Amino acid sequence: RCVFDAIGSLLATLATLDAVATRGNSGGGGGGCGGGRLRASLGAYCKLIGAARQSSEGARPDLEALEAKLSHLDETLCRGSLLRDAISQPFDVPGVIALGGNAHFMEELLLNLKQSHAYLSSTLGTHTDTTQREQLLGLVCLFGLHSRFARSADAKVAKQLWSLAKRVPLLPVHAHVCCRPLELLRQVAPVTSRSMTLEAAQTRYVEYVKTLDSDLARELQTLSLSCASWLGRLRFGLS
Repeated sequence: RCVFDAIGSLLATLATLDAVATRGNSGGGGGGCGGGRLRASLGAYCKLIGAARQSSEGARPDLEALEAKLSHLDETLCRGSLLRDAISQPFDVPGVIALGGNAHFMEELLLNLKQSHAYLSSTLGTHTDTTQREQLLGLVCLFGLHSRFARSADAKVAKQLWSLAKRVPLLPVHAHVCCRPLELLRQVAPVTSRSMTLEAAQTRYVEYVKTLDSDLARELQTLSLSCASWLGRLRFGLS
């Protein structure tokens, strides 16, 4: 299981980079560092390099190479395709390894998905919830990899993951940027279902944010009381 969990964590990192590169603030105040600003800055730098190359006398292969590398960086990093490219690349080597056709490997991967789902189902959203939200992202990504090997998504597992992801449909990953596991699930393992659509995901996002807003005052009061209690015990211990 540790191996599959590590693969899921790696894929979750790619999903996080995709979210930062595409869902960030495109400009304005507040020092946003999201995808719009990243692409704009990279584009401005490309124009600067292009202008320098055109104004120079003679060929400048060093500037041409730099411009090509920057263009490749924009294509691979700033378009939100890191996860998709990772799980859609060819893994099989003819005559050497065939993961999708390896029944034992696929059974182990599916078993790990079910075990991880059972674990997260019992802890996600409870008082023991610590790193489970990050693990949810890895689980969704790992299911996308399984669907890629199987050439189709397991509808039953997809439905279970959809129900689980509805508990925390927004996962903060960096500053104001959030990953959206429901939308990600639709992206990496699409299934035909009237209840598992992008519109349903958007509706759940709105409901979730409204719940957070309504619970904010109560949670702040609880934290304030906990802090006061802790300070009281600290003073008593120091006296």
